[in-house]
Amino acid sequence: MNPQFKDRRKQLHLTHLRKRQWLVICVVYIFSMICFSEFIYRMGAAKILDMVDSRMDTLAAVVPLVLGERYFDSLSFDPSLYLDERTFDQGRDALNVLLDSSTSEMINVEALFVVVEYERKVYVVATSRKKHPLSGNRVKPFVNWALTNNALMSSFQSSKPHYVNANRSFGQYRSLYLPYEFANGLRTVVGVEVSASEVARIHSLMRWLALFSVGFLAFLGLPFILFSRSSLKNEIIALTTDSLVGLPNRMALMSDIGRFNEATVAMININGFSKINFSYGSAAADNILSQVAQSIQSYFSDENDIRVYRLAADRFGVLVPRCVSNFEMNSLFRTLADQLHAQSFSFPGKATGSLRFVIGVANSNAGPVLNLLTYANLAIIEANIEQVEFKVLSEYQQLPNVFQRELRITQKAVESLKNNGVTPYFQPVFRAEDFTVVHYEVLLRIEDNMGKSIARPDEMLTLLRQQRLELTVTKQLLEKSLKIAHRHNLCCSFNLSPSLLQQDPALEMLASYMRNYSKHMMFELAENEALLYRDVTQDFFREAKKIGVPIGIDEFGKQFSNVDRLISLQVDFIKIDGRLVSRITQNQGVHNTVKGLIELANQQGIDTVAQHCESEHVVDAVKQLDVVYLQGFYLCQPMNQEALEQFLLRQNEQVNELDIKDPSINKG
Repeated sequence: MNPQFKDRRKQLHLTHLRKRQWLVICVVYIFSMICFSEFIYRMGAAKILDMVDSRMDTLAAVVPLVLGERYFDSLSFDPSLYLDERTFDQGRDALNVLLDSSTSEMINVEALFVVVEYERKVYVVATSRKKHPLSGNRVKPFVNWALTNNALMSSFQSSKPHYVNANRSFGQYRSLYLPYEFANGLRTVVGVEVSASEVARIHSLMRWLALFSVGFLAFLGLPFILFSRSSLKNEIIALTTDSLVGLPNRMALMSDIGRFNEATVAMININGFSKINFSYGSAAADNILSQVAQSIQSYFSDENDIRVYRLAADRFGVLVPRCVSNFEMNSLFRTLADQLHAQSFSFPGKATGSLRFVIGVANSNAGPVLNLLTYANLAIIEANIEQVEFKVLSEYQQLPNVFQRELRITQKAVESLKNNGVTPYFQPVFRAEDFTVVHYEVLLRIEDNMGKSIARPDEMLTLLRQQRLELTVTKQLLEKSLKIAHRHNLCCSFNLSPSLLQQDPALEMLASYMRNYSKHMMFELAENEALLYRDVTQDFFREAKKIGVPIGIDEFGKQFSNVDRLISLQVDFIKIDGRLVSRITQNQGVHNTVKGLIELANQQGIDTVAQHCESEHVVDAVKQLDVVYLQGFYLCQPMNQEALEQFLLRQNEQVNELDIKDPSINKG
């Protein structure tokens, strides 16, 4: 597949996505306009009905005042209701005048009438209608009408107005029945009727008004819809592309994975990248990320079906749209790892340096394709645990191993801690000048009942921190180590972590031990942790130096040291990173780096320790660079208490008086 076709397929996929989203937007917009139109209409209809009812109520309240009590006093109820025709006509004229008045201008009222109840019959005693309800000066009872109009009959028994939509022989009406009681005790009901067609006419006007409003809003929104259609493509590209390096991002990877039944995903992690960001700033870190992205893209430039992504700040991803065999995965990604490790990246000030990468790979054999990114991340976790730079997960059964192993280790560690199972190991640090021991680094081991270490120290420390057991472990380690150091008059160096220094109980515990064992103690903290948690470490360093406990920096030069900030911590010694020391005879660039670090430390009056001295050639090389102290397996391996006592016995046999602690490093 050539690159042009691949780009065209990407554009086609984005175009289809844009069309679907644009269609959804249009449908939602039209539906919302319809709902808005209905909302306007219903609100208007309710207001119209309230207006009609209000006008009817006003007219009904005026009717008794217009007719007057004298009109109703003229009614005779013996033997049946009697009303003079002339009086009736006067009442009708008065009601018609009222209909023509301004009171009823807003609506066209069809009729006004007044009814009374006599001997359980309802009589019309006044009406605006021209139809005459009299028969021989006798008011005709509307018996049938009353029986079929429950609202009217109920009005005689109530003091509240009744609104009803009623059917008459002469049409449909919106009617109001308002009870009214005269001083003579006569109960009447005033009726007001508005034709239903009149209400419908006003409703129709309201509906047209609503449609016009919606149409106007739709017209205003049309340019927006057209603009959104043209700009949606750019928005999708922006959402699925990393703005820094121009690669597709995690969202794009998840979308692309779903299009394949089989696939292989690799995750590439830059270890310790946060230190670069912290030491040199975000601009320098961004520049390095761009270099890494370009290197990975260049490596896969001939593989047209392979796509590279940037997943997070220091993580990149690779998608292969097929299930790659284990052999091909090893060949493809191990070579990538070797090339990345061998490459020199540019840093501020024309400096160059290497980076450490860890690559985790998973293919479809590990599980569903949509989970491959998770599996690749698990592979990186496994790689870090095993301290390797490349790890493949190609079988589903491998996936739970990470968590099962961590659970087993944690359970064993907790059980061992209950039995005070922390075992200190001591590795001597030698003076480079005469190979005399000046102090010992204490290393943590947690052993089972058989005296076997449960896990590697770095793995164990990570799990202990996760389980919040670091304080317990540190207390046991200090207690056992310092008793041995006091008995044999030794000086011991302990590794600390910022998480421990942020706990008040831990600070109180460390302060207590420093006051009681100051001449037997020194502390060291990893370079990246000392810089990342500078405020915390500076406070502790200041207190330790007041008591007279030396402070050092471990793994100095592991990535890209910010020397100025480290100098500001006022440490007594630095330990050159073991990976640099072990490669000093293999790479001239590494040799020059170590030389520069030692010279810089010597200029500042800071002692240097070369750790990981694992061969005679390495020892000779660092001695030529004027390093002050040496440490490593070639000189002496870490020892438990029994081995330490034997080692001390041999030392005493060889030297009558051994300077156990170097005064220069103790005084700082």
